[in-house]
Amino acid sequence: MATLIQSFVLGLRSRSRTSLILATVFAGLGTPVFAADPIKVIADVPYSPQARIAYNVKSECTQLGTKLSKFLVQFGEKRGLEFDVVESLDTTVDGGVLMVEIDDAISRGAAGIGHAKFMQATAVLFKDGDRVASQTFTRDSMGGMFGAYKGSCAVLGRNSKAIGKDIANWLSSERGLLM
Repeated sequence: MATLIQSFVLGLRSRSRTSLILATVFAGLGTPVFAADPIKVIADVPYSPQARIAYNVKSECTQLGTKLSKFLVQFGEKRGLEFDVVESLDTTVDGGVLMVEIDDAISRGAAGIGHAKFMQATAVLFKDGDRVASQTFTRDSMGGMFGAYKGSCAVLGRNSKAIGKDIANWLSSERGLLM
């Protein structure tokens, strides 16, 4: 850091060198760099054991957990987080572990008559086996633009995407707990 400051001060004597140094300094500000190890997250988010999910949601919308995990990772990486996507989760291991469970998913209505979909998930963050933070996230949707032409699982998929983004934003704000 001292060399950078010295270069900056010396560069003030030369306009072109100053421009080059400032461009170099500010170019690095666009990409966040974090020292934490990758956060372990499950590839297919399960339903909570206490969840009362309707049979039609479980049997027809089989990709909700996979979509939630995929969107969480996608949006988290945009926020500078790194993930290790695993098939099974062990919250007692060293490092950061994010346990996510779908607590509720309601699917009422249908294409043509209007949707009423609701989804809730809870995220629990562990560091070296200790629970350090948790948060519950909920989203509902009536299908959005052209919702009348979407199936129930597509609308619940929209909820998965929104919750994935919500969890990624929350996790980004809690990243200091993993350092």
